[in-house]
Order: sequence, then structure tokens, then C-alpha cells
Amino acid sequence: MDKFQKYEKLFQRKESTIHMMYDEQVDLFRSVLLSFCSFGDIEKLKTAADLTNFVFTDVKVQMSETEIKIGSYCSRELGALKDSSKAYFCRGS
Repeated sequence: MDKFQKYEKLFQRKESTIHMMYDEQVDLFRSVLLSFCSFGDIEKLKTAADLTNFVFTDVKVQMSETEIKIGSYCSRELGALKDSSKAYFCRGS
């Protein structure tokens, strides 16, 4: 199941799931970070506070452009971009 589908299904239940949302959101954030940041850096984040204070924009913790996990469709589209556009997409600069 897709990372986001599991989280989305919480909103689709008839019963209240508000008590589950925080833990699920923390799990979703951690899972998404694993697609863009090194496992070793994410592994060190033991608490939700560690996770929310994690500076994912720091280039030192980010995977290289060839390592990030963005899916096959996005990878194909990214491959068609010029180097300058690719850098902007991946790093924001």
C-alpha cells in the first residue's frame, strides 16, 4: 500500500480516528524522509521531537540526485530536464 493511502484511509473511516492521527503522521513523515535523506540520519531520530526538529533541507543529510526515491514516472520526467532545472527541482537552487 502506498505510504499516503494508509494515512488517507484514516480520514475515510466512519468512526473517529483523531487519536491515531499524530502517530500515523509521524510515521508518514519518517517514511517520506527515507526517500530523500540518508537512512543513517533518519535512524538517529528516536522521538517525534527529534523528527520535527530534523533539518531536512541541510544538503549534508540529503541523498544525491541518483539515490532519491521518487518513482519511475517522476524519474523519467526528471531525466528529460536540463541540468539547471534538474538541480532546481532536487535542491531548490
